[in-house]
Amino acid sequence: MNDTMGNTEKAPLLGLIANYLREETATAIFHNPDKLKHVFASQGEKLIKNYFKGNIRSAGESYDVIADDVTYEVKSTGGFKGDFNKGKKGSSKNRNIARNAVGNMNSKKGKCDFIAIVDFAAQRVSVIPNKVFFKRGIIRDAHRGTFPWCSDYTPKRKGTIVENNTNLFKDYEIDAKKEFSKIGMGDKL
Repeated sequence: MNDTMGNTEKAPLLGLIANYLREETATAIFHNPDKLKHVFASQGEKLIKNYFKGNIRSAGESYDVIADDVTYEVKSTGGFKGDFNKGKKGSSKNRNIARNAVGNMNSKKGKCDFIAIVDFAAQRVSVIPNKVFFKRGIIRDAHRGTFPWCSDYTPKRKGTIVENNTNLFKDYEIDAKKEFSKIGMGDKL
């Protein structure tokens, strides 16, 4: 028991504290893009760790999760909201084509066994062998190597980078519904 709370048992008190913190911090994180990016990154790593029954590695390695001596670099996104092409010359025909992307891919070539991409908006996950990712994926120069794909997974234009990468994502997609549920998403909220 806690002297401050008198006779309140430990388990209910911890539950009360957890609920309070959840409500207080959830709102603060929701309105802070930097913290929200960290939530996506850390929960993406946790999802892949759970799926492959592995461990999250500490900083300094070129991968995030290791399971049975197999390494996974995890990239996560919460999706993109808005017109991806807004303000670009000649982009009127491409308006409202929503794309997702993960960045900092150039430094991962040959540094892990798999690239795991977690799309929290669609609750979809792809786990692509590193060699396949860098052979078939088309990486843009922005953000130290950006991998863009169609957010609704049905590219509208044939022969594009987005179509190529969307197909690659889908070719290596895994069923991670249970893992989304384990990290608190379950059905879309």
